[in-house]
Amino acid sequence: MSSNITKSDIRKYYEENHLSFEDGWVEEQDHKGIHVGYYDDNQMDHDEAIENMTRFGADRIDIQSDDRVLCAGCGIGGPAVWIAANRGANVVGINISESQLEQARTLAKNEGVTDRTQFQYDDFTEMSTLEEDAFDVVWGLEAICYAKSKRAFLEEAHRVLRPGGRLIVIDGFMNIRSPSPSGKRKMKKWLDAWAIPHLTHVDDFRGYLDEIGYRELEEEEITSRVIKSLKLMYLYSLYGYPVSKALQMLGRQTESQVQNTVGCHYVYRSITDGLWTYNVFTAEK
Repeated sequence: MSSNITKSDIRKYYEENHLSFEDGWVEEQDHKGIHVGYYDDNQMDHDEAIENMTRFGADRIDIQSDDRVLCAGCGIGGPAVWIAANRGANVVGINISESQLEQARTLAKNEGVTDRTQFQYDDFTEMSTLEEDAFDVVWGLEAICYAKSKRAFLEEAHRVLRPGGRLIVIDGFMNIRSPSPSGKRKMKKWLDAWAIPHLTHVDDFRGYLDEIGYRELEEEEITSRVIKSLKLMYLYSLYGYPVSKALQMLGRQTESQVQNTVGCHYVYRSITDGLWTYNVFTAEK
């Protein structure tokens, strides 16, 4: 199910759907994150769960105030700013979207953490601006799926980590190697809509970590903790898609914005069919 999606396609998707993320997903948050939420219990609301995902990851990898953290694919800076504000760590965020980097810098300024954050243009599969052995933590939250080569990211992460440094990747992974034609169709509709090149099978990702030389590898499937977020997207798509199509006819939405709503539909249908799972990987250099 690999596609010909390029960096330009990914950049265009995020830039054209910026308002959808701001208004429909992260409007009430102080530390904005365009990722799913981690639900500890049924009483947690949407905004709390999204912030809780960052907290979960920071706890899992034990981020401390003396850590230097690389946020790979930092988006609009939500997790990076949260880590700087709540753990006191120094964070470098990299991204291939200049507009998102500007949003991240603005968020850092608003939250008073410009002294502990830096946001710069770079590709996390070939980190041209970053030296080896420079970070205590490499963090990837719903970003590594956008790498055409997940192994290339893991190799670069290993290069920039200091000896004993920690890696965390929280993302979606294929659970089935040979989906049915219907399963392939659902996955393609979701991945193409969100400009995701492909998902790596969970076993292959684990294998890359081992082959590259990571140690202390741990893995956990947390699909049950995020499924509520994905269902919210699905429910939104049921009315959001016809609204988007109508707005497109009026010239007020682009095809990418319509397809974003399609992705909200199929991300839920594909995971409930067991085609992919949501997992957290941690490892050390």
